[in-house]
Amino acid sequence: FIDSGKSALFANNSLMKGWLSMPESRELYKKQGIPCWLGESFLMKENNVFSFNWRINARSTNQNILISGNDREMNVQALFSILSSITYTIPDGNFSLKIINPIEEDELIELGLKNILDALPNDSFELFDGSSLSEVLNKLNSLMEQRKQSSDRLPVIIIMPAIEKLVQLQSSDYGGNALAVQLQLLFSSGSTYGIYFICE
Repeated sequence: FIDSGKSALFANNSLMKGWLSMPESRELYKKQGIPCWLGESFLMKENNVFSFNWRINARSTNQNILISGNDREMNVQALFSILSSITYTIPDGNFSLKIINPIEEDELIELGLKNILDALPNDSFELFDGSSLSEVLNKLNSLMEQRKQSSDRLPVIIIMPAIEKLVQLQSSDYGGNALAVQLQLLFSSGSTYGIYFICE
């Protein structure tokens, strides 16, 4: 029972704020991934927000997140909460974030997704438009193949908002079934090699 109109109030969440300062935080990350907060609950009291363990430690399969709802603005609040969870809990901030965006510029700004560019101004963040889907999937598949021969499992997190607009893979614009096969392979096997998706 999440209040979808409110993002997670991290300022009131003592466990979240102190996560990385705990001596056992690195060991917990290796064993169970990160605590991922989605937002404030209707039923729980303050500092008891709804959360789950997101196993982004390359030790579990099928660790992708699908955000579903009737109101995109509310869905994006959950997305922001997940992004905040990532920045608060991954040791040393060692992760790479990519957004493949099919949303029009005006709506992107209205939803606040443009703010991510300002919040994460570093080389680990990349923003692509929908026309780059083939290019990004090819690179991710190449990365997965490389990682099969190495121990590199740095989390690579791909955000796909408005997936219903983006993944019309049967059309000729997106190269037909080949991209659908690529995406299915990444969804099913990517987590084993440190590649994760957040789809809305």
